[in-house]
Order: sequence, then C-alpha cells, then structure tokens
Amino acid sequence: MLQLQSARLKEDGMSKDLPTRSQDPRSAILMAAEAAVRRFGAERTRVTDIARSIGVSHSALYRHFPSRTDIFTAIVQQAMDDEVELARNFVEAPGTAADRLRDMIVELHRRKRARFSKDHELHSLYRIIAADRLSLMSDYARRMIGLVARIITQGQGSGEFAQCDTDIAASAFADAVTIFVHPAMFEFFSDKPAAIETRMAHVIDLALNGLRSGTVV
Repeated sequence: MLQLQSARLKEDGMSKDLPTRSQDPRSAILMAAEAAVRRFGAERTRVTDIARSIGVSHSALYRHFPSRTDIFTAIVQQAMDDEVELARNFVEAPGTAADRLRDMIVELHRRKRARFSKDHELHSLYRIIAADRLSLMSDYARRMIGLVARIITQGQGSGEFAQCDTDIAASAFADAVTIFVHPAMFEFFSDKPAAIETRMAHVIDLALNGLRSGTVV
C-alpha cells in the first residue's frame, strides 16, 4: 500500500519525503506530516492528508497522536531538539569559551534563517506552535540557557570570564541574543543577512565583554 501511495504522489513532488516501511509509526507519521505541511501549509493540512500519504486510516494516526495539533507540536519539538543538540556540540568543543558562545549563537541563527528561507511552511508552523505552546518554549529556553551556563562556568574556571552568578549571567546573555534566534524575527532579517550578522556580532561582543568584566549581571 505504501509503495502504491508513493507512486501516486511522485508527480506531486512528495515521494522523496515519504517514510519507509522500516520506520517506526510515529516517525513515519511525522515525516508524512512534514511533507504535507510543505505542500499545503499548516492551515490546510488535514489528518486525512497525512494518513493517505502513508496508506493508513486517519483513525490509525489517532492511536499515536490525539490530534492534528499534537502532530504539529511533535514536528516542532523535533526541530527544537535538533537545535539543542546543535548548541550542545559547542559545550565540549575545542576553543575558548567566548569563541564557543559566539559560534553557538551564529550557527543557531543560520540554522533558523535557512529554515525560514528554504522551508518556509515549516518555519511558519514553528512560529505558530511556539506562540501557542508556551510550555514548549519555556523548556527549550531552559535547556539552551543551561548549555550557555555550562560554557560560562568553563570560562570562569579558566579565568577567561569574571566570577559572577552563572545562572543570572547565562540568562542575561540569552536575553541579549534572543532577537537573532527567535523565529518571529526572521521575516525582518530575510532581505539583509550580511547586515544582520554584523549587528549580531556587535551584540555578542558586548555580551562577552560583560562576562569578561563581570558586569553582565
């Protein structure tokens, strides 16, 4: 059934996004849902579209996800988890704490900007869910600030950063750079990426100087 459905959808350009039989059901549903969102947009994507693309009934989908919103939330949760893993790579990476904090924010900005420009429908879904599911955003922010705090602690241990309350310093640093990684801001950045990266570099420098002097808190 899945092979037949893949053939039917090939002309629509969705077959490359279809799941395979070897995937677990939740992963298959989420991959199909992403493909549907890319094709129709979040508002026009129906559970029946998702179910049809993997050759199952919509009632079968509800055994894994209670609602369409839960499917969409899981898609965004995956994207957030990927971003957290991207940021986590910089915690144990070589280099100074300042360089690793800078690189972390720059790479997160570029990852999100690429989603906005190349995967606009999924970016829009990310924005919708992030605004609607505040607990999801709060957990994401908590994890990200925790990673920033670990790098700051490492910088304090090496003498690179001044001693101060690490949790407060990490929150202050995150507040300073949030404008460059918040999904709602990318439509304002899309036409001037070079200028925005220059502005971002200045803000990060200011925050890092605060960490070095201890005046960030």
